[in-house]
Parts: sequence; structure tokens; C-alpha cells
Amino acid sequence: MAENESAVAELKQPDALIVERKPATVATADEARTIAVSDLLTAAYAQASTLKLTEAESKALRAPFSDDKVRGGAKGDERILYITHIHVSDRLNDVLGIGQWALVKRSQRAEQTKTVDGKPLTRIYFEGVMLIRGAFVAEAVGVGQYHPNNPKEDYGTGLESAMSDCLTRCCKRLGIGSQVWDKGYCDAWLKSAGGTRKPVAMPREAPVKPEGVSEPPADTGEPSTLDKIGLFWQETGISEGRLLTLLRNDKLIGQFGKLNDLEPNKALEVLEKIGVYASRASKTKE
Repeated sequence: MAENESAVAELKQPDALIVERKPATVATADEARTIAVSDLLTAAYAQASTLKLTEAESKALRAPFSDDKVRGGAKGDERILYITHIHVSDRLNDVLGIGQWALVKRSQRAEQTKTVDGKPLTRIYFEGVMLIRGAFVAEAVGVGQYHPNNPKEDYGTGLESAMSDCLTRCCKRLGIGSQVWDKGYCDAWLKSAGGTRKPVAMPREAPVKPEGVSEPPADTGEPSTLDKIGLFWQETGISEGRLLTLLRNDKLIGQFGKLNDLEPNKALEVLEKIGVYASRASKTKE
């Protein structure tokens, strides 16, 4: 009997060493993303200043853009030039390859404010880090905005604008599109463009027709709708944003009719088409 009690006591002794196992917790999608981004940026920062590009890649990235890719009106000032983000993205894809670079979000936030005439305005800030082949190369904060009371705009519109702004600011560190910060170039561009936003046709580079947009009809003697808009854009010198707002809100319906292809995601394509055929419209007018 005593031997049995002793054996039972020995069996019970390890119980004090047993640690209660808690069920493993599964990270939420946001937590998993935070961890992944943290690990990615830690590795990328460790490779800062170690990226090696070929001489051809370096030259191609920093090559000047043709004048018709340049626009005026950054920050609402017609004298400040910029290059739209789509051309910057194309440059990165063409030179480095698709998937060889990334703009990683570190944070984003929005603030509510009002326009000068008292209407609600949401401003969005996107803090991003640019990586090329896994190495850190630049970081910046991009700013975008949208008008909550405008059914044609939404948070996605403002965020896309902020991301685009962040990308172009990061690329500035690489010398991509640096011509728009050169006073001599800016003065010459504005002079050749007549001080307006109309793009300058460059014979060395044929304009690229946006995908899905048909060519204008052959010379019929009557300018097309987009030709007329191109002329209006040139003659008034208003900004692209103002032009799109007027068209989307049917403020110019009496002049051009209702255009169903001016949703926000088509705006850039329409502007590109206007730029491509503006010179044709001028010849038609003459």
C-alpha cells in the first residue's frame, strides 16, 4: 500500500511543471501587413546606397522627357512645370522592368478642411518609400485631395492623386524629369508654349495614341468634338483640372455636347488625346 502511494505521489509531482498552453493567435490582415512591411523596409534600408544600375539604365532613367510630356500648372501656378505620373511610371517600367521597383506605403492620413468658398475638402497625405530591386532609394509624402460634395470624386480619387504625387517626388531624387526644375528649360518651354498649358509638338517623338481611343476622322472640313475642346483649351489657357471639371459637370454642354467618356479614370486618356490632336485642330481652324 505504501509503495502504491509513493508511486502516485511521484506521478503527481511533475504537474507543477506543466505550463498551460494558450491557443495560438492568428494575426489580422492589417497586423500581418504591418509586420511584412516592417520586415521589407528593414531589409531595404539596410541596402540603402548599394543599388547598382548599369550605365545604360542610369542614362535612360535621367534622359529628358520630350516637351509634349511636360505640363504647366503644378500647385495651381501655370509657371510651375511638371511631368504626369503615368510618364514617370512608364519610364521606370521601360528601363528597369515591371516588378523591379515598388512604392511601399508607410502611412496615410486624411484631414478635413474647406475651400476658399467654404465647401468641404478632404486632403489626403500618402507617405511612401520607393524601392528598386529591393533596395531603398527614396521616400516622400504625396498630397492629394477631393471634394466630398462632388459625386464625380471620391476618396479613391484623392488617394490615387496622393500616391502619384509621392511617386514623382521620389523619382526626383533619381533625377527623373529633373528638367522641370531647370530654370533655363522652364523659361524656354513657357516661351515656346506661349505661356499656356498647350503641349509643344516634338518632331523627334510621335505622339502615342491612348489605348481604346479611336483616331479622329480624316479631313472632313468639320473639327471633331475633341478638336474643338483642344482649341478651347489652348485659347483659354485654363488648367487641365478646371477643364475636366467643366466638362464632367456639363458646364460646356452647349459648346461640345455631353461626353460620356470623362469619368475620373478616363480623364488622363482624354487629356492625352486632346494634347495629341490639338495641333490638328489648330490647322483645321486655319
